[in-house]
Amino acid sequence: RLLPSCDPQAVMAAMAALARTVEQDFAAARREGHLPLSIAVSIESLGPAAPATSSDAPVIRALQSAIKDVYRVDARPMGIGGATVAALLRGRGFPAAVWATMDPVAHQPDEYSRISHTLNDAKVFAHLCMHDA
Repeated sequence: RLLPSCDPQAVMAAMAALARTVEQDFAAARREGHLPLSIAVSIESLGPAAPATSSDAPVIRALQSAIKDVYRVDARPMGIGGATVAALLRGRGFPAAVWATMDPVAHQPDEYSRISHTLNDAKVFAHLCMHDA
């Protein structure tokens, strides 16, 4: 997943260069009779990057307010990978935010979520629906 500000072609070029470096580093092992190392770099899917949502967009300000009211913390905008559902909305011109309370276990073995987080996150979304931005 890439941030909207990342150039996919530049990332691919950097990955290809890294693959060539690793192949060269293992060239000595090839000379010693070990199996050759060959790394292929390919793209699973690549769509146009959706524009980032401005940190002063109304949806961001409303979300920050809701988080403050429910969790009593000051939320700050930050980028995450661009391959979220929000990217589809942003790609169609809608400013969108992605947010949830999670422990740092995403995409790992034994990934989990806490019911307490889900309940409080539901309060944040209810707050968004019931208050003016």
